[in-house]
Amino acid sequence: MDVTGMTKEMRAQLRRASKINGLLGVRALRTAVKSGAFLDNAPLTTAIKGSGKKPLVDGATLFQSITYDVLDEFTVFVGILRTAGDAFNVALTLANGAEVKVTPAMRGLFRALWLASIGAPVELTGRAAELFERKPGGWYPLSDGKDTIVIPARDWVAAGFRDPKVSRLAKQNWSRALKKVMKKRAKGR
Repeated sequence: MDVTGMTKEMRAQLRRASKINGLLGVRALRTAVKSGAFLDNAPLTTAIKGSGKKPLVDGATLFQSITYDVLDEFTVFVGILRTAGDAFNVALTLANGAEVKVTPAMRGLFRALWLASIGAPVELTGRAAELFERKPGGWYPLSDGKDTIVIPARDWVAAGFRDPKVSRLAKQNWSRALKKVMKKRAKGR
């Protein structure tokens, strides 16, 4: 019996199964993001995004950044790679939540948006102009007592893998890979 050949073949089959499982994981995470089964966005977040209450969706950055990487025949990473830069930081913040300290510049931005909303003569440039264009009117200044903006945790990764069907299918894929090699070896090929 050619043990070296069998080991090589087994590793190749397991690597293929890991790739399939990576794709399975990507689909599971994207389904979790699309489902929007999380706490609704706060009105301020909705205004800043310029879109509805559905969390985790602002363009397709998070969605498109979900990927997989086969590390070895037994391990596949599914999620957003650190090398994705801003997408990684956003994904981490969305999953874990955060508290953002309100700065004087932020307070000034919302005051300028409010002044423009009530028709005061104010020239909006940069981010302020962009936000006002998304939602012309209806802005309010941050209250004096508002010192942090809370981004609630929305663990979209755990939600993606919560379905037992995902782990069951992954196990089946790895099991099939091993059975394929054993069956082929049993036939003497």
